[in-house]
Amino acid sequence: MLRQRRPAPGKPDRGEAMPEPGFSERLRRLLLSAGVALPDWTGIEVALTHTSYVYESATPCDHNERLEFLGDAVLGLCVAESLYRACPGLSPGQMTRIRGSLVSGSQLALVAEEWGLGLELRLGRGEERDGGRRRQSNLSRAIEAVIGAVHLGAGYRAADLVVQEVLGDRIAAAIAADLSLDSKTELQELAQERGQTPVYRVLGRTGPDHAPWWTASVAVGETEAVGQGTSLRAAEKQAALRLVGVLQCQRCSPPNQEPR
Repeated sequence: MLRQRRPAPGKPDRGEAMPEPGFSERLRRLLLSAGVALPDWTGIEVALTHTSYVYESATPCDHNERLEFLGDAVLGLCVAESLYRACPGLSPGQMTRIRGSLVSGSQLALVAEEWGLGLELRLGRGEERDGGRRRQSNLSRAIEAVIGAVHLGAGYRAADLVVQEVLGDRIAAAIAADLSLDSKTELQELAQERGQTPVYRVLGRTGPDHAPWWTASVAVGETEAVGQGTSLRAAEKQAALRLVGVLQCQRCSPPNQEPR
């Protein structure tokens, strides 16, 4: 049951419904730190309610599966928009890969643990006994359900504020880590978008054994680039990096217009 907060003496009431003492206190503080003030906390209560609780409750109530479905979509959109705005150089393949790592069940469960969300879940006795407060699926689904509840209660921008509060640093770190991936991986993804496979060739090796100099090429379809380096791997990476630039330029060029 929710009860309406009474305005403190001398302070205007902003009309925000507050939870019962002890209910979702950590979550309330997190939402407030993100700049989100919910007019009604009923949705949060549902977001923290596992199906096992509903089945064992004497009082009819809702569980969080529908909110989880909604929150999953909202979370994915928030992360996708963050990636799109943060780094214009990211390819669709990179953004897909980074988003997948950020919204994975294991990642969301870690976030839930940081929130202490497991302590606030409403579980049935059996689920409680079986360690449901630490179960990864319960934690990740609760995160998504909370985001869905915020979206319904205060709108998309409020949900995005929550996502930035809990995933902002992770998003930046994931972008940095992905940009440091081998250029051959990036080329592989660009080639797959075209339904093709990179073909590498060794063009030559010069110099003495203690200081060799390799030349290699890589082609995707009819487009080819050449690289050099002190090892075959280094030469192939340079060739791949150069070809990535060419293919990205081609993708951004207007139809029927060759890149300069």
